[in-house]
Amino acid sequence: MAKITVTLKSNDPVDNVEFQLNLPDGLSVEQTAMRPSSKSYTPPQIVEDADGVTAISWQGLAFTKRKGGKRRFRVKVKADQCAPETLAVDAFAYLINATNTSCMTPLANPAIVKVRYMKRNKAATCAPTPAPTVNPTQPFVLLGEGLRFSQGERLAPFEDRRLSLHTGIHRHDGIIARYHPEDRQLQSIDTPEACYEYCSLNGSEDVPFLFSWNTVTSQCFCCAGVCTPLIVDPDYNVYEALLPRTLPPTSIPTTAAPPTAPPTPIPTELPTPGPTRTPTQAPSTTPTASPTPTPTSPWTEQTAAGSRSWRSIASSSNGTNLAAAVFQGYIYTSTNSGVNWTEQTAAGSRSWSSIASSSDGTKLAAVVDGGYIYTSTNAGVNWTEQTSSGSRFWISIASSSDGTKLAAVVFSDYIYTSTNLGVNWTEQTAAGSRIWNSIASSSDGTELAAVVNEGYIYTSTNAGVNWTQQTDAGLHKWRSIASSSDGTNLAAVVNGGSIWTYA
Repeated sequence: MAKITVTLKSNDPVDNVEFQLNLPDGLSVEQTAMRPSSKSYTPPQIVEDADGVTAISWQGLAFTKRKGGKRRFRVKVKADQCAPETLAVDAFAYLINATNTSCMTPLANPAIVKVRYMKRNKAATCAPTPAPTVNPTQPFVLLGEGLRFSQGERLAPFEDRRLSLHTGIHRHDGIIARYHPEDRQLQSIDTPEACYEYCSLNGSEDVPFLFSWNTVTSQCFCCAGVCTPLIVDPDYNVYEALLPRTLPPTSIPTTAAPPTAPPTPIPTELPTPGPTRTPTQAPSTTPTASPTPTPTSPWTEQTAAGSRSWRSIASSSNGTNLAAAVFQGYIYTSTNSGVNWTEQTAAGSRSWSSIASSSDGTKLAAVVDGGYIYTSTNAGVNWTEQTSSGSRFWISIASSSDGTKLAAVVFSDYIYTSTNLGVNWTEQTAAGSRIWNSIASSSDGTELAAVVNEGYIYTSTNAGVNWTQQTDAGLHKWRSIASSSDGTNLAAVVNGGSIWTYA
């Protein structure tokens, strides 16, 4: 058993506040309480998703005093017999306005629950969880009943994706035209199945991706970018798509044609007898040339680290030292180009979103979506939580070749830079608060480039102090960007679009 206590403070009076505590898989709720509680106190809503994460949501909170006030939330939890040794509990508060959320504030110091048990008992009773199988006839699954997105959603249909055919398309061409990429549509979106199909064909998201369905209004929401954390709402369900929706063929397969001539009759003459003379030389048994070897793929599936929700990977300059981060999991490192991997538990199991490496692979920096930035100076063995950067929805991080200069972007916030291994951070406001998706750095850390989802590319030549909006490439749903060592050559990709390069 363990007790978790979180204090929520407000300096001003405010209404319609909601507070949500997320328990990872391995913890179950035994008891909840809130102090002080009003006379009309309503117990929190508790929802568990398919991944075993339990969301506890206190809704309709109000701070009525002139100087705000505070609430203290207590939860008694019980660890499952097969729970990991260390479990991270996160929480966040937000304002609610109709169906929109705002001012989402994550927990300042994520709570860590340490599970104690006899290891021999766990080894004897806890078998590894088998990998889930995907049913091709059911390409999506219910992830969370009574949950919805907190951000990043798009109400379907989109303005640039129609529901009906062009009025200029001839009727007999309609069936073929419907399967053209520029005419990805449905006649209606009235079921979760239709919502899955629409989001898969129009959302430009690779599987696995999330989509949401309002069970009251029958509305479909596609996830466009970062849609987590999920918040409790009984009117919604969140689904996870495991397979992409593929379009049917545009033509009917041809059938074999009947033969045009009758078969050749049986010959009436006897075959010519074989030769009567012995061959002058026995045939050679050794081939004159070696057979062509079967081509091998230059790619190798590295299974030693297992199948996980990998979110980001970084490499040393020679490719031997690798570091990879798992969303809602641990960081893994390899010193032999990915053949063997080590689970680095010192930084904890977190919602890692990006990781960066120095050229020698010894200095690492990783960011948490809804948490802090963590740095390591010994190839991931030990980690330091850099609290000066604040707890934010970090989305991407980049490093100079020596690992001392770092640059990170926050979803729907600013760009932050550090010149001393992440110990101190500077909020760079010149580029504005935007929906940043990715950032890249030159080897010396002075040339930076960042991209905005449904925005422009921004570049800096003085380590992030000043920024230039690059409008030549246009406004797109930029997803990621990379830089050459001197920062003069850039490459960026568009979600559902093309690859762009700058030289």
